[in-house]
Amino acid sequence: GGVIGDPARDEAEKTTAKHLEA
Repeated sequence: GGVIGDPARDEAEKTTAKHLEA
């Protein structure tokens, strides 16, 4: 995610979200 919306950051945020959900 982020202001720029970097794909790498997006993927990292998805992983973090999964970890937070679990």
